[in-house]
Amino acid sequence: MTAGARKARRAAAARKSDQGARARPKAVIYARYSSEKQNEMSVQDQLSHCRGAADRAGFEVVETYCDHASSGRTLLRSRPGILQMKDHIARGGVDALFVEGLERIGRRAADVVTTADWFEHRQVDLYSANAGRVDWKMVPFYAGIADIQAREIGEKTRRGQAGTTARGRVAAGVAYGYRVVHDKDLNREIDPQQAKVVRRVFEEYAAGLSPRAIAARLNAEGVLSPRGGQWNDSTIRGNAKKRDGMLRNEAYIGVIVYGRNQFTRDPDTGNRISRPADDDRIVHRERPELQIIGDDLWNEVQNRLEATYKRHAKAEPDRRSLNGAHRAKYLLARLITCDCCGAGYTIVGKERYGCYGRKTRGASACSNSKTISRFRLEERVVARLRQGLLTPELATHFAAEVQRFWQNEEAEARQQDQSLEADLAKVKKAIERLLDLLESDAGSDALLGRLRAKEEEARRLEAAIAARDAEALSTTSLDPGDLEAVYERLLRRLNSFLSAPEQVVLANELLGDLIAEIRVRPDEVARDGLAVEIHGDLARMVCAGSEYEKGAPQGALPYLSQISVVAGAGFEPATFRL
Repeated sequence: MTAGARKARRAAAARKSDQGARARPKAVIYARYSSEKQNEMSVQDQLSHCRGAADRAGFEVVETYCDHASSGRTLLRSRPGILQMKDHIARGGVDALFVEGLERIGRRAADVVTTADWFEHRQVDLYSANAGRVDWKMVPFYAGIADIQAREIGEKTRRGQAGTTARGRVAAGVAYGYRVVHDKDLNREIDPQQAKVVRRVFEEYAAGLSPRAIAARLNAEGVLSPRGGQWNDSTIRGNAKKRDGMLRNEAYIGVIVYGRNQFTRDPDTGNRISRPADDDRIVHRERPELQIIGDDLWNEVQNRLEATYKRHAKAEPDRRSLNGAHRAKYLLARLITCDCCGAGYTIVGKERYGCYGRKTRGASACSNSKTISRFRLEERVVARLRQGLLTPELATHFAAEVQRFWQNEEAEARQQDQSLEADLAKVKKAIERLLDLLESDAGSDALLGRLRAKEEEARRLEAAIAARDAEALSTTSLDPGDLEAVYERLLRRLNSFLSAPEQVVLANELLGDLIAEIRVRPDEVARDGLAVEIHGDLARMVCAGSEYEKGAPQGALPYLSQISVVAGAGFEPATFRL
């Protein structure tokens, strides 16, 4: 046989092989159900329906992805199942996506538009188990319709629940002090044991106790909260604007209320936001059978709540604004943790830090009653930062650990590459032998099948080798002196922020780069009776220095983040007291 004929025979066999390899294109399935109240079997039903559709369409399902209790209006970037599926598709080898219905992807038109472009760009076809193949260009239109339907469903649900309330039945959840009954006109009845706790809370608050003190007493006595855990002062007090919390629940005076708050989703974050509803949308219905608290006691409690709210609103007006509530007001905000219970250390009195768990749940939640002046704690922490968390010994040790990690990764990658290349060489030899058999007219369907399988294996090995090359780690070294320079630069920036009180927000953010956590606990021999321990994260510090962010190999930083340092103690577990 001439060389030209041999080449033509091989090309023909390769074409047949390619046709066979494409006989079963690959597909993934995505399923979602909307609410925790829905049956989780809904996902299994969707997957089963999609598998049947994929099989009928000639696809091989290689993976399934799910999001549980996730609304269709939740941002796609906030859904783990969607993100995992996109990672898989980005690696290649997926030809189609199957969903039960297009609304499973999402009901936010603006969000779905970007997603449709992403999938279409990667040449992944979309199939609905209910409607067959769908052009991605049509998906935004379907999503717009689904968006409108979702809003209509929400409004119909609200209307139905408002009607239920108007007819004298409770449409919302089960409030503390009541239990569900199904055989009566009224679907709630008073729970005698919980009703005693409700009366006690109202009576103690009317007598002058604070919600915090009441919660501490209940926790100390082992009384379970509405959620079955410990009581919190906010459970009792609630929110004045939203009219929630135990002390503001009108069911306790025999009035069912529905629609006090309305819920929307932030278009930027997808988070569900609650706001007080207009009065004309709130439904009231009197049901004297549910009354637990007398009118006089109720009025006394409401008068005190209103007076307390007005007093605090006048004293701290800036806390009522969204900006004032979420931006750091103090240098160490959100960085301090109680080492006794794990709760945050926050401002609990006039310019004093204390355990938030102790403050809100009482001594039964945390034994740490020690507080410290905000100025004293800030002074101790800043002094230690200026003294230097990064000693020369620690910088040398950290740089050596980084270098050792990179070398180990390189050695492991070389071994894997050698193994993959050896396997590929064996497969290619097998392909040559099969082609020789086909050229000798001894070909058969069985031989073609073996050839297709070997060529598919060769493509898989070549893709694995290419992926390893793409993920190869850089061998850039990390010099200890450079680490110290990074720390000094960050410290200079911090000093410039500390010199200007209006820069407290920037100073707090920068401290988050220098300090992973500040742990405090009572200690009689420590300064101010409080032991303070700073924990830093050198990997975070390196990233904050920015010039090493590009030099560090992808995948190394999670490893580096495990190297945590206690201030003044290097890698030793000893505690350094400020």
